[in-house]
Amino acid sequence: MSRIFWDTNIYIYLFAENPLYVAETKRLRERIVERGDTLVTSVMTLGEIQVRPRRDGDLDFALTLRRKVVESSHIVAMDESVADAFAEVRARTRVRGADAVQLAAASVDIFVTNDKQLLQLPKVPGIASILPMEKLDL
Repeated sequence: MSRIFWDTNIYIYLFAENPLYVAETKRLRERIVERGDTLVTSVMTLGEIQVRPRRDGDLDFALTLRRKVVESSHIVAMDESVADAFAEVRARTRVRGADAVQLAAASVDIFVTNDKQLLQLPKVPGIASILPMEKLDL
């Protein structure tokens, strides 16, 4: 059993049903459940997933997306240790603040993202592998 962190973009593919990625994302989610892995994300994802629907004036959809993430995943709380890990990630890389929060909170076996900048990072403390969706072989 593995702890697998999904970056916000992966949830958007699944729950907003992105036509390019929804089938693959559903397959990955099914495999995670079958294997007994733990799907993990942070409270940052709960905020990020709501931005576009709220910007478009669709509060109901924003809250639906938030609920679906909460129901499908273990949400990592953030405490002082995440602040320290955040500082370390930002000191060693050039990733954006929100991405650094995600990486700092993760502490998982696999961090799944399609963010090209994050996929190019060297080893991040607390994360065994950073992989794109298509390379995640479960």
